[in-house]
Amino acid sequence: MKVSRCSYLLEKYKNGLCTVAERRELLELLSLPETEDWLKQEVDKEILAAEFIESFSEGLSKNEADDIFETIVSKDIQEAEVVPANVRRMYWLRYAAAIVLIIGVGGFFIWKNTDFGSSDKQHLPVAMLDIDPGTTGAVLTLADGSTMILDSLQDGVIAKENGALAVLKAGELNYNVAGDASDATSFNTITTPKGRQFNLVLADGTKVWLNAGSSLKYPTVFKGNERRVTVSGEAYFEVAHNKALPFFVNVENKAEVKVLGTHFNINAYTDEKSINTTLLEGAVLVKKYKSGKIDNNAGVVLKPGTQAQITEKETIRVVSDVETEQIVAWKNGIFNFDDIGLEDVMRQLERWYNIEVVYEKGIPDIVFWGKMERNLTLSTVLGILERSEVQFKIEEGRKLIVLP
Repeated sequence: MKVSRCSYLLEKYKNGLCTVAERRELLELLSLPETEDWLKQEVDKEILAAEFIESFSEGLSKNEADDIFETIVSKDIQEAEVVPANVRRMYWLRYAAAIVLIIGVGGFFIWKNTDFGSSDKQHLPVAMLDIDPGTTGAVLTLADGSTMILDSLQDGVIAKENGALAVLKAGELNYNVAGDASDATSFNTITTPKGRQFNLVLADGTKVWLNAGSSLKYPTVFKGNERRVTVSGEAYFEVAHNKALPFFVNVENKAEVKVLGTHFNINAYTDEKSINTTLLEGAVLVKKYKSGKIDNNAGVVLKPGTQAQITEKETIRVVSDVETEQIVAWKNGIFNFDDIGLEDVMRQLERWYNIEVVYEKGIPDIVFWGKMERNLTLSTVLGILERSEVQFKIEEGRKLIVLP
């Protein structure tokens, strides 16, 4: 029964369908003696390119190899087995590598830190100071300037704004047209501080996801022959199709995106090198502002899988074949650090964990590969990143020190 359950959970894990409780159950099952033979069969069946495992182990430093070896091996191979120490070590190192490849690096480190009741427990050092991950929440600013902290409100109608009801339900804000609107247009603004993200549905049915440290200004009801919103930070849009009412996104008077009905992501953080608009579905027209006005002579039409990059000094640059999965990983609750430098990784952590990052002696030239969930504590994330030979220290006042 345990092997059957383990197989079922592992398949769900691979497809990204496991709940937090199921992931923990899977890791517990993988640690049991009853599933050891089955797990070895999985290793032989799924990884099994010997050269793959060899390349994994060859890429490890001695300390990393020792760490994995001591973690995975809860019981030594009996001394009665006449096997040279280096052979025993390579056997278990390959086994450990295969486990990492099957359940993922993040899963390995969760496993490593989980107490399964073994008398020979292995744990990473626990940080004296730790910071929880970000969560759902935002500040809503109404047309009259009053504000509401959405984190603390119960579900239901929270405001009536010039012909629309603002309804909070399960961490999402919906605007429902209720009639009786005046000729004047009322605007609301949603702001997500660092350490918060939020999503809402506008009065026309357009869905918007806001990443940490972002804001969206929008009318409570769209009027006239167009729909216009203003964004800062990062947002993902699924625009409700309406050919008669084109949808415009103003990016802090630096860029404008025009759509009819499509899915796209805008990253316009002030600490990034460029304003990036990435198209996932449909088509958009991206224009740049020049001297405070839209430059109608400098626009590009994006196709799915392409990205428009805008800087203050350069013309719009179009990048083809971008990794859209990586671009919207934040929306799906994932950190995707594939081919990402340390400084870029730290900017993401700053926003999500509401921290200040300080480099003790310059910025190390390190590139990361891998993914992990955004619901991990900061110390867990740092423990995984430290596999790339960079060290961190958390100090009071939500300060993260990057050590040389």
